[in-house]
Amino acid sequence: MLDVSASEEIEEKIKTIAKTQNIEIDSLKTQKKGSAVTANLEIKLSSNLNIQEATKISNNLREKLMKAIENLQYVAIQITSHETETGFYKPGWGKGFGWERKGRFRGKIEEARGGGPGGNCICQNSNCNYREPHLRGQPCYNKICPKCGSKMMRV
Repeated sequence: MLDVSASEEIEEKIKTIAKTQNIEIDSLKTQKKGSAVTANLEIKLSSNLNIQEATKISNNLREKLMKAIENLQYVAIQITSHETETGFYKPGWGKGFGWERKGRFRGKIEEARGGGPGGNCICQNSNCNYREPHLRGQPCYNKICPKCGSKMMRV
């Protein structure tokens, strides 16, 4: 399947919906992949809005677009005035998933630190108190307590 721009009708519908929400679109790119349509928008909002308000407006716009446009499967909205991006993918079944704040965890997630050799794995059930020595290469969180069936943890 070739990726082609979605129809002018779809792009006009997106612009109209944004306009009714008093949202200024800086950039709009749409694609049609088979019967699925995707949209990437860059919007500008008032700079006196805080990030939560701006994200709420963006999410509201995304929901309106997904409801109004048949076959719209993916919407990414970048808020250029706040350097924020939200995205949403609608799968064929169940609920979709979304993410917010481009680079949100940059610098906040540390590298995983193994506990090294030694230590113990203990049962998370406070009534059980089962304990066994930790074995290198076998994370405690992957173990099940042989006494009560609860998950184990490292100490």
